[in-house]
Amino acid sequence: MFAQDANGNISEVAREVASCDRDISVAPGRRKPTNRVVIGRLPQPKAKLRFKQGEPVALLTWMPSKVMPNDLELLLYRVVGEQRVTDLAPEGGRFRRPAADSITFKVFNAGVERWKLAPAKQLDPGEYCFSPLFNNDNFCFGVDAR
Repeated sequence: MFAQDANGNISEVAREVASCDRDISVAPGRRKPTNRVVIGRLPQPKAKLRFKQGEPVALLTWMPSKVMPNDLELLLYRVVGEQRVTDLAPEGGRFRRPAADSITFKVFNAGVERWKLAPAKQLDPGEYCFSPLFNNDNFCFGVDAR
């Protein structure tokens, strides 16, 4: 994946692989001892790619014809200590998705097997990742308060 800034400059978004385990939900309102889920964990509290709150967020991707944008999810990750974490699926449920922390995004055709992905609404400050439904790859960015 690639990011495009307001000036049209393009930079590559590094792939980060989440480790998964089972734990109590990290999401507010769902953190109860009986609510066990599959958790995705990423090292480091912040993604390298940063946007300022209010800036347009858009990532560009080239995907093989067998993979479509609806095979991706935009996830909110929470910072816990020195890592980022998100709920991926209920324990005992489908391995992946739909995740409780999934965010709606828009898809624009950008050419053959090319897509532009953008959140459907302005994002609050935080850590976010686009992730395929079928593996633990993450393409992450953060939104910083102005």
